Amino acid sequence: MKRILIATLLCAVFLVPSWASGALITDVQSSFDEDDPFDIALFVNYENSNRSTRLTREYLRDGKTVDFANKLLYEETSHTVRFDVAIGLYRDFELVVDLPLIAQAQGTLDFHPAIPEGGNQEYKYTDDIDPSVYGAGHDDTTKRETLFDIPFKGKERSGLGDIGLGIRWAPWHYKRDHQYPSWIIGVMFTLPTAPIKKADNADVGEGVFKARINTAISRRVAPFFEPYFDVHGVLKVATSRSLFDPGQESTETQTLTQPGNEMGLKFGAEFIPWEVAAEDRHVAIDLGVGLDYIFEGREYTELFEALGSSPCLPSNDCWGATYSKDPKGYTDEINYKKKHDQNTQDVTVAKGKAKENNTYPRTDGITDVEHYGVYSFWAGLDVQPIQYLALGARFRMAYSQPHFITFADAGKDSDIDNDNVVTGYNNNFENEYNPKYIEELDQIGNRFKASRSLNWTLIFSLAGKF
Repeated sequence: MKRILIATLLCAVFLVPSWASGALITDVQSSFDEDDPFDIALFVNYENSNRSTRLTREYLRDGKTVDFANKLLYEETSHTVRFDVAIGLYRDFELVVDLPLIAQAQGTLDFHPAIPEGGNQEYKYTDDIDPSVYGAGHDDTTKRETLFDIPFKGKERSGLGDIGLGIRWAPWHYKRDHQYPSWIIGVMFTLPTAPIKKADNADVGEGVFKARINTAISRRVAPFFEPYFDVHGVLKVATSRSLFDPGQESTETQTLTQPGNEMGLKFGAEFIPWEVAAEDRHVAIDLGVGLDYIFEGREYTELFEALGSSPCLPSNDCWGATYSKDPKGYTDEINYKKKHDQNTQDVTVAKGKAKENNTYPRTDGITDVEHYGVYSFWAGLDVQPIQYLALGARFRMAYSQPHFITFADAGKDSDIDNDNVVTGYNNNFENEYNPKYIEELDQIGNRFKASRSLNWTLIFSLAGKF
């Protein structure tokens, strides 16, 4: 019975003749047709995005069992205006240009809503992050043992974002031949054109080259109903200007160096309650769901700005923002002296001075992130009252699976020791530790986790089609 039902649905999708316009997801501009020599579409989209993430942190309950404690609430609001142009280059083949203008974006950290008002000095609250919130003998001059202040307000960011450039092609399209569904293949390149976002500036770029590849198919199976399906993936490569670039540091023991790639699916349908096909006028309601998978990688997380601007300094015996195992400038010297049986006392003295002067390598806020899934739902309304003008409104809600956001491995074990453990220096005095590892953040029992993350976006669009 199930097989018969599935076969019937497939026949309905691919064999029933189409009626009029196609779904927005498979719409493509076309030129050099006999009755339509040139197509161009101009889009202006306003996006208001709001993100809310509850952060927990591991701790040892009874000194032996790893548990999670409620810690922080991260909230971010952004306002973006996107200027998009789609130009028909040939028959069902278009060029797309995306210019995102971030009008305002800002993130904040505050107490987790499950923490009792007033709190206390127990570990399960936030004195491991900022002891001053409870007045526990905190030294406000040196910020002793303060990972970052709570509440924390990030920079108010704005500027032209990374420019997008892409192409889309329809091997089949109902406009060309009504016996086929509309099938689109596209690739969109995001170019790292914007200034790089850092904890101490107000820029918006990430310095990452992205290639988004997708294919989508839709079919009008009834005058009022057109389902669609989309498969997509995003490949990311960090440039040498980005914070992901390891610079002069060796990447042999760094377990992750790039942002996490993505892959995903979309299922949806457009419902068309009103349409005048001959005049390109219609009203369409778009409903859909999506599933995306983000691979593990190094990312800008909810803690990026707070960690990147942390007052936590080695001179205050606060190591939560300092890379733990590979102090810059001393590894080679230690190795050399050990290999030649020379006195390492001067190295110990030098390390003490590094602690005093706070010259140990410190985090820029980028951390290793565990892989996770994102489930999304959207509902939209598209209205084209006349042939050359379209209006739209869309709401999207996305839920991210719980995942660790301080997740770096200690390093890569060498076969020389045969102990299957990262030991710092192996028998040949080679460093095994990850240069981006922070024990106070990445070690089991200290890690931060995004326990619940919701992102809702409201989009209003205006399009002119010629």
